Order: sequence, then C-alpha cells, then structure tokens
Amino acid sequence: MGNGTPNNGEGGRFRGRAFLHLTGREKYEDLQTKWNTTFPDNKKDFTCNSDACEATRELLVTDLDFAMQSSLAFWKSAKANSLANEMTDGSIRRVSKEVNGGYIGIEVRTELTKKAYSVIK
Repeated sequence: MGNGTPNNGEGGRFRGRAFLHLTGREKYEDLQTKWNTTFPDNKKDFTCNSDACEATRELLVTDLDFAMQSSLAFWKSAKANSLANEMTDGSIRRVSKEVNGGYIGIEVRTELTKKAYSVIK
C-alpha cells in the first residue's frame, strides 16, 4: 500500500478513513490528486508528515461533508459509476478493485452492497 517499513508509523497515519475507507499511502496520494483536481480552489495535502496534514486526514472521520466530498472525488476519478452500472458480483468486484485496490472483505462488501441496493432501488 506504499506505507514503507512497518516501523515508520505510516500504517497508522494512512489507516482507513472516509466513506470509501481509503487505506494506505498510495490511496491517500490518489485522493490528494483527485481532491486537488476536483476542488482546485481548495487544495489539500493528505500525505505530508505534520500536525496540519494529520488534522486534514482526521477530517475524513470527523467532518461528514468533507468525508463525503473526498469520497465523491475519489469515486468520480475512478470512473466507478461506469463500473457500477449493474448490480452483479462482477461489478462489485470491479469497483472494489478500483476503489480498494483488491478483494479483501469482498464477501461482506458484496452482501452489504446488495442490501444497500435493495433499499435504494
């Protein structure tokens, strides 16, 4: 996930946050690029090693609007809507790969996605 060695502290720094549960330095770098492209007048640094950056990352947990905006910026740039245009196990896998980088927890994600879809359908 791009966090470097286990002793450098980046595992905790780049832990899962926001609605898409972004995890790992690489996903935070992606989010930074996607946020700054989507919101060029409100650029953010999600990857530096400072208290200010940690405060920005923590907004992904504590500020509902910020968490939603970041998730939508990430979703849009991943072109996830086109991947999720049908409700199948395959489409859930494709979105999972693009957004989460893999398939850890895919069984639970598939179950919960189908439940959510049935509610909003």
